[in-house]
Amino acid sequence: MAYKFNPFTGSFDVSGVASYSALNLKGTVATQSSLPGSATAGDAYQAVDTKVFYVWDGAAWDSLGTLAGPTGATGPAGPTGATGPAGATGATGATGATGATGATGPKGDTGAGVPTGGTTGQVLAKKSGTNYDTEWVAQTGGTGTDLSYTASTRVIASSTGNDATLPLVSSTEAGLTPATGGGTTNFLRADGTWAAPPGGGVAVNYQEFTSNGTWNKPTGCTFFYAEAVGGGGGGGSGRRGTTSTARFGGGGGAGGTFVYRWGLLSQLGTTETVTVGVGGTGGASVTTNDTNGAAGSNGGDSQFGSVLYAPGGGGGQGGTNLTGTAGAIRFRGNAAFGAAYAGAGAASSATNVATDATIGTYGPGGGGAGGSISSANGIWLGSAGGQGFCINKSATPLTVGGGGAPGLTGVAGSNGSTAGDGGGGGGASASVAGGAGGNGLLPGGGGGGGGGTFSNLNSGAGGNGGGGIVRVWCW
Repeated sequence: MAYKFNPFTGSFDVSGVASYSALNLKGTVATQSSLPGSATAGDAYQAVDTKVFYVWDGAAWDSLGTLAGPTGATGPAGPTGATGPAGATGATGATGATGATGATGPKGDTGAGVPTGGTTGQVLAKKSGTNYDTEWVAQTGGTGTDLSYTASTRVIASSTGNDATLPLVSSTEAGLTPATGGGTTNFLRADGTWAAPPGGGVAVNYQEFTSNGTWNKPTGCTFFYAEAVGGGGGGGSGRRGTTSTARFGGGGGAGGTFVYRWGLLSQLGTTETVTVGVGGTGGASVTTNDTNGAAGSNGGDSQFGSVLYAPGGGGGQGGTNLTGTAGAIRFRGNAAFGAAYAGAGAASSATNVATDATIGTYGPGGGGAGGSISSANGIWLGSAGGQGFCINKSATPLTVGGGGAPGLTGVAGSNGSTAGDGGGGGGASASVAGGAGGNGLLPGGGGGGGGGTFSNLNSGAGGNGGGGIVRVWCW
């Protein structure tokens, strides 16, 4: 129920019920929640916290608002109050500008100056404690000391006889630089002596192994660089077969794997076991008719402790009447332990000149394939071995070949000519024994394959692979 005060009637209008002409104001309560649970209709209370009046409508408390009447007219102004006490004295003002300079005063009397007279050699001296009381007198006392210096002896001579010798610089005192011994290359040490500078750069310890051994840790070093190369695979020998059948030359052996690693010397033991892989043996010449060539053996693995593992190259397969498979690059599992590089051997062909062996861009090259004879009795040349460590030898790096040259009909392939080169394939022949494959060169070059031959002619043997190597630098 809502109540509204009517200022014209002076009563409260209650919506839906009769208006009350008066309220029974019972008092005040702290808040609305403090109102009694029930009361007589018309009883009213004012909440102190909000100033709102509440009236009991017989069932609940209804808000009447603050019951403020209309604003009355402004009353007359009150009398003027008494004058307050005087305020505190204000701060001193800023200093005014400096006034103009006054006129110059009169000139004073001339003071006493240097007395006139005197002769050469006299000096001015005080006669008394009075200011300007001076006179010229003859000089008395010493005449000074003459000094001279002799560089060759470092002696300062005095006219009084008190000579002095200047010291040379030393580890305990400052002094002059020694006159001799410096030249243009020596340097002056802290102890005052001239000495030649030590050798340029950092002292390096180098140990190389071409056979099994033990590496010993040097003193005074912090870092190491190690590299290892496995032995090259041996080349396969050629097939010896009857007329009108294909007689493939042996496949070339693969180059040994080249691996390397950098590290802190503290990672290595006082000693490390070194294993150096030997080159694989080439397949033996075939001396029986209608016989496939013999496979070359794999190159031996090289190892430096547990730090590097370099597998040897795969041996080339012996020539058959179908193929002469090349030796493959070998890894430890699926990969080499460290960065790995090597060139694969070349496969022989009975329908064309065999492709040259793969180079080793950073490692040894593979061996060339042996020459073959087709079923139509056409003789095809073998191929060249791959160049080893090609990136260090050629201004324009190769992709194949560059190692030992292939042999012509019945002529042996050339051995590798520079470090890590693969041997060339031997030449096939229908009139003389087949040419042997060239040997791979240390470190790790693959051996060339041997040439195929007709019956009654021995086939060419496979070339041997180059031996491995392990090298370690410390600094």
